[in-house]
This record gives sequence, structure tokens and C-alpha cells, in this order.
Amino acid sequence: MKSLVICQFAITSKIQPLVNGVATVSIFLIMVNPLTEEGTISLAYLGSQGIFCAILAGVVTVFLNYQFTKRGILIKMPDSVPPIISAAFEMLISLGIIVVLVWGVRIVLGVNIPELIALLISPFAVAADSPFAVALESLVSRTLWFAGIHGGSIIAFNGGALYPFALSNIEANAAAVAAGLPMPNIITPSLESFYQDSSVSAFAICIMIAFISKSSHLKEIGKLAALPAVFGVTEPFWFGLPVVLNPIMLIPFLFANTFNLVMTWILTYLNIIGRTYVTLHWALPGFLGSYLSSGGDLRNLIWWFVLLILNCVIYYPFIKMYDKQKVQEEQAALAD
Repeated sequence: MKSLVICQFAITSKIQPLVNGVATVSIFLIMVNPLTEEGTISLAYLGSQGIFCAILAGVVTVFLNYQFTKRGILIKMPDSVPPIISAAFEMLISLGIIVVLVWGVRIVLGVNIPELIALLISPFAVAADSPFAVALESLVSRTLWFAGIHGGSIIAFNGGALYPFALSNIEANAAAVAAGLPMPNIITPSLESFYQDSSVSAFAICIMIAFISKSSHLKEIGKLAALPAVFGVTEPFWFGLPVVLNPIMLIPFLFANTFNLVMTWILTYLNIIGRTYVTLHWALPGFLGSYLSSGGDLRNLIWWFVLLILNCVIYYPFIKMYDKQKVQEEQAALAD
């Protein structure tokens, strides 16, 4: 993820992504200073604890290099020099300034930059792992989706702006399990991936279409979208049913996902179901992901199926209403 942030920022800024990526790694290593007194390399900040430090290193490096390039403060090489080498020389001035600044703060002033960043973001990290943050994230994400914008990639805990917090949480949980300690965090990428509507509600919609739908349009969408939905690919439903810009589906779309995530957070907090600590790909079927991400806790698997039933209840009246509307439209089209 950190590499993607750096490369995307560099590409957007129209400067060499590879050179900036290498420079960022150098700045990051100076920031975290992984060498111990014994001459070994500490891994303390090379995992989730250093994620925000790495992002900061990338943003600062690319931003300053872009500003220097824009203003022509460069070491220009002859045209005969290969572009990749020329790009490396061009950013030597900006890189040198960043190194001096970071080295001065880290070594001369003795400031532990990763600990300082952790201290500054700790209030946000605590706030992010709460039912209120989960509800807000869900509502914003699904509102964006309703407008046809991929809300998950913008704000979600499993791939958007809140992903770094959730990633740190799941790695801390995994470390706690390895050390035989209680897991400290609730919200993780796995929790969102396997209990959100893409993993649960899509199955519910499949069931609704299979058992109550009379519309040929809905039946066709059900056939086409059922298999992708098993693996969390729900765009055929959102855009084909459609849910996007469909006022009938707005209420269940907003409510079901928020209900799923908030109730899962609360039950996890109450230790009624297990906490998630295994990182899995979001495309794993939801029932399997809920079980494996909790380390094989049957309570999580049972809760997933309970959510499936509850999501059927939530969506039932709206699917019924929409099916009736589509049947009328199809009959009117045949009459014409």
C-alpha cells in the first residue's frame, strides 16, 4: 500500500515514480533508524507501526521533489544520459535537503519520529475503532456507492482512507495472538470485508430474487450476478439491478451495511464473537472469510449466517416492491 501511495503520487505529479520510490525508502529508513546498538536491524517500525511514517516519507519526498522540479532547481544532465539516471541526478538537491532535515530531527535533536507520529495520530486511531466511526464510514461509503462512486476505495477500512488504521489494528491483533495476549483491536480490514453488504447482502439479494422475483429482468440479473457475488464482486447487482440511483433500494442499501458492521463491532466488543486477526483477500466467500479471519471461531461463522437471514428480512419488502414495479414495466412494454 505504501508503495502504491508513493507511485501514484509521483505519477500524478508527472515525475519519475521508481526514483522517488527508492528515495522514499532511504528517507523512511533514516526516519525509523532501525539499527540497534548491537549493530542489528530492528523490525519494530518496518511493519504496521511504521505505516504512517512510511506514507509521510513518501508524500514529503515526492512533494518536495515536485516543487524543486517545477521551479527548475535541478542538476541537469546532458540529453545523452538515460532518463532514469538523469531523473536520479535531478532530485539530488531536494533529496539532500530532506536527508539533512530528517537526520537533524532524528539524530541531532534525538526525536523518535515514528513515536511522535504515533502520538499525534493516536486520538484518530482510537476514534476510528468505535461503532460511531464504523457507522459513519458505512453511511458515507454507501452514499457514494449510491451515486455511482466506488465508496470503498475512497474511505473504507479495507481499502480506502481508513485502511492504514485497520491494517495496524489487525497486525497488532496478530502480534498479540502470537504472544499469547488478548487482542486489543476490533475494526480490521477482515471485519469489514467479510461482514459488509458485499459479502452478506449480495447473498440475501440472490435468495430474494430466487424465491420471490417474478420480473424477468431481476431473474436474469440474479443468474448473472450470483457467482461473482460469492466472491464479493457485487457490481453486477449494484449497477445491474440496479441499486445505484434507485430510490427504492436506497434505504436497505444504507441500513443493511451499517447494521452489519455496527452489530458485528458491538458483538465483538462484548466477546460474543471472536476478534479478527488473520489477513485474507476480500474476494474469499464471506462465510469462509468470517470463519478463517477469526482463527476458526465457529461463533463468527454462525453470526455470518444470522446476518444473512437478517439481511433477507431487511431487503425483502424492498425487493418485493421493486419486483412489482419491474413486472408492471415489462407488461407495459409487451402491451406496446
